Amino acid sequence: MSVSHAGILIKKSPSYKWILNNSCIKSCKNIGDAVESPPIEIDTNNGSKQSWALRFYPKSKDGIETKFASIVLVSKNVSKTEVFFDFAVIQEKNVIHLYDDGQLVSFPRKNFEWGDRLLRKSQIMDGVSGKLKCNRLTILCRIRPPFYAEIDNLMADMNKQIIHKSDEDETEDNDAFNNLIVDDSFGDFSLIVRGKVFRVHADILSEQSYQFAEIVSNQRGKNRKVAFIDDMDPRVFSQILRVIYFQDVIVDVDKIADLLIAADKYSLEKLYAACEMCMLATFGNSNMVKYLKFAHKHGMVELKKTLVEFITVNFPEMLADDCFESIKNLEPDLMFEVMQGMAKL
Repeated sequence: MSVSHAGILIKKSPSYKWILNNSCIKSCKNIGDAVESPPIEIDTNNGSKQSWALRFYPKSKDGIETKFASIVLVSKNVSKTEVFFDFAVIQEKNVIHLYDDGQLVSFPRKNFEWGDRLLRKSQIMDGVSGKLKCNRLTILCRIRPPFYAEIDNLMADMNKQIIHKSDEDETEDNDAFNNLIVDDSFGDFSLIVRGKVFRVHADILSEQSYQFAEIVSNQRGKNRKVAFIDDMDPRVFSQILRVIYFQDVIVDVDKIADLLIAADKYSLEKLYAACEMCMLATFGNSNMVKYLKFAHKHGMVELKKTLVEFITVNFPEMLADDCFESIKNLEPDLMFEVMQGMAKL
């Protein structure tokens, strides 16, 4: 068994994105060989830090389930630790595996592993070459220490206040949620979004987004329980609250740009991934340049990289579709990136 360190880790606590490609896993030639992420450090309630890493076994972890690859969380802590852990695996624009139980896992010692084998190799690997089918695999994970259990219980109790209905009655369910978050008896903090008041739980928002945590902390320092947000549509903010409270991602295609901007600004990884996937699922030669300009304007590096790759690969086809004028009018720095990409082909 050999373990190499590779890949890019994007940290937005408590969520993390680990990006792998074929060059990262080329050293994994045998069963039991793994690639490990850069270290992940999280804060605990006593002010100390815990250290973790993700491991990916592309050839199978133990030779028992040879049709499956494994993703595990590895403790880098000397003493016994506990943590909540869930993750999703994304290939191109598709979520191909999701483990979102948020289970509390106990790690008795350093280098102890926990994970599952439910990632079929046939989904992600080419059976002949043994390489990643799309030359890229993204693992989104969320790691939280046990003291968030109280917040999780509060979210579960709040969930019971919503009258859940069948799929046919989804509109009524949305109305029930929207009525709840404007009720004065709900929550302990008010956010006023372009004039509309939303009642929220400050600790829940703070745990899900460090930007919201800063907003709450700044106002609490002034003995205030209200803050203003003027750069977001109230309807977009309502969808964001659904994600924060229930992890219920509903992407409104008409609002996808606003949702993506908000998800990026407030570090909402699950919503960002859903919006990004929705955008990638709808792009084509006709709107590619528009999406590229959008990603560039708002500093969305990973999305822009994907779009540049698409344009460079499909450049001849786009010219045949009369897209030359829109490509020609790209900003000079964007055009330079496209030309760089084409030079590598």
